[in-house]
Amino acid sequence: MSASEYLEMKLKTDANYQNVIPLDISYDIDITGWFPFNGHCYSFVETKFNSVNAQKSCMKNGSYLIEIGSESENKWVVDFFVRSKLPEKCAEYMECAFWIGFTDQALEGTFSWKHNNVNSEYTNWGTNEPNNGGDEDCAVFKAPSIFYEWNDDKCPKLMMSVCEMDTNM
Repeated sequence: MSASEYLEMKLKTDANYQNVIPLDISYDIDITGWFPFNGHCYSFVETKFNSVNAQKSCMKNGSYLIEIGSESENKWVVDFFVRSKLPEKCAEYMECAFWIGFTDQALEGTFSWKHNNVNSEYTNWGTNEPNNGGDEDCAVFKAPSIFYEWNDDKCPKLMMSVCEMDTNM
């Protein structure tokens, strides 16, 4: 499937997602490996979870949902994604969005990082995002359908995620 065919199919099926919170869930996850950058290690998690369970799965491994604090970190994540085999997985799964640890659940309209509970000086929101389009309180990194920008989405939605771990503790 070509990239344009995938994007066309993605646009047609974007509204068809499972808005289900699994009740009986194992937190064993498929991790593509840990990769270092600037004092942290990162891993894309292929197992789909809602936002809460994605955070729990990261915590089980001593990490947390990624907190992208700079343009250079965001560029590294994009580069890592592009070089990985995940674009093939996204075409297979019909979904190219990953939970990141940015949310406005505590105060509507004010996004902060879940792990350290601070606002971010850096953001990479897509055009007209965040828009809270129907109770969207959790942020995702979308690839490549909106050019690796961030979007707010419904927290119960099942998606892959990115975990981050501090290495200089």
